[in-house]
Amino acid sequence: MNHIAVVEDSAQDRAVLDSYLEKYQQEKNCHFQITHFSDGDEIALGYKGGYDLILMDIEMPGMNGLDAARAVLEQRPECKVIFITAYSLFQYAHEAVHLGACDYLLKPVDPDETEAAIRRAIRDCCPADVGIKWTNDLVIGKRKVCGILTELAAEADSGMLEYAVVGIGVNCNTDTAALPEPARDMAVSLREAVGTAVDPNALAAAMVRRLHELDTQLPGALPQWLAEYAGACVTLGQDVQILRAGETRLAHAIGIDEAGGLIVRYPDGTEGVVSSGEVSVRGMYGYV
Repeated sequence: MNHIAVVEDSAQDRAVLDSYLEKYQQEKNCHFQITHFSDGDEIALGYKGGYDLILMDIEMPGMNGLDAARAVLEQRPECKVIFITAYSLFQYAHEAVHLGACDYLLKPVDPDETEAAIRRAIRDCCPADVGIKWTNDLVIGKRKVCGILTELAAEADSGMLEYAVVGIGVNCNTDTAALPEPARDMAVSLREAVGTAVDPNALAAAMVRRLHELDTQLPGALPQWLAEYAGACVTLGQDVQILRAGETRLAHAIGIDEAGGLIVRYPDGTEGVVSSGEVSVRGMYGYV
């Protein structure tokens, strides 16, 4: 989830900006946490928020948007700011550029211009929020963007790994609307999620670098990696159904164990670890 602040003293203008953000979330099947402020001092004084993007009015009754942005950026310089104002004064635009604003828009806002600015800023600061569906699917929202399968062999006597082959399939620039049902409702591409085409070669290179990093860090960094895995796992906290050996059981996913197994609690209160089989998450892939 990404955090966006809307700093605007006009309730009407706040509603317009909210409508753009809502449209983006619906189109990209993503979710933002949005916080509203009606004056610059509300966000700047004692700033503690971790905002990724701020939509900032300039002329407000208390602290103006330029001073508020300066105070915020001193503490979090990577935050993106879009200034939105009814005043086309050169000094405002000049100071906005000096502060590193990613856009400067004039009221009344043009819908296409404003939406494009918001989209650019979101792509810059809020890349696709990719989650993990235990064990081997990557999802954006509730739609699959990547599938991973692994084949391995181990020595019979020692149990030592002989080899592992990892197959990774990523929907980079697929137009999922053109897919047959039910795939079109279950899949999403990175292009659709971030709003721009993805270079498959650059993505493959980045994946290889990360896999090499993982290889050099394991097994010592396993607890750290498992904690990161659990933090991104959308299966946790959800009702699930587990299919193993032709038997289906309902459960609630509560954690990841030290071997990557899924810890579940069954309706009778007992707990167990799932290390194999298909686990369907309620609300995903047709499981209602």
